[in-house]
Amino acid sequence: MKKNRKSKFFINLFNPINIISTFFGIGLIPYVSGTLGSIISIIIWYYSNNIFIKYEWIFITLGVMLGIYCCEKTSLYIKHHDHYCIIFDEIVGMWIVLLNCSINDYKSIILGLFFFRIFDIIKPWPINWINKNILNGFGIILDDLLAGIYSLIMLFIYNAILLFNM
Repeated sequence: MKKNRKSKFFINLFNPINIISTFFGIGLIPYVSGTLGSIISIIIWYYSNNIFIKYEWIFITLGVMLGIYCCEKTSLYIKHHDHYCIIFDEIVGMWIVLLNCSINDYKSIILGLFFFRIFDIIKPWPINWINKNILNGFGIILDDLLAGIYSLIMLFIYNAILLFNM
């Protein structure tokens, strides 16, 4: 499958699988689609926080399963692994970061978004290995889950430094 960002394709937004993986076509906006997906995940989390807090692992598990299926199908449809238009993985990956955030902790939310985007863009090991070698829906989701875990660790470190400096 191709990894070229500029490959030409047509995506059918009447297909529910493509609607999910591009999150209603928002992923079709070039250059900022991943950041938009991450911000959308914060908005979903913020407005469903009472439900999300109680069932966060159910949300994440269902998101991972739905994401593996839809992202793989869309990737096969456009013949391009993890194309920028596929942003459902960013939504689920960012939910991992939000596990450490309270709804009123805007500094942690913004810092978590910053860390997540950095790790998702630079792809440190093993994220880069997964992105190059696991060329299916599981790989598409897993690299963002790991970016979320790395970001969560950075938030823990940041909060620990703040706590010890008080």
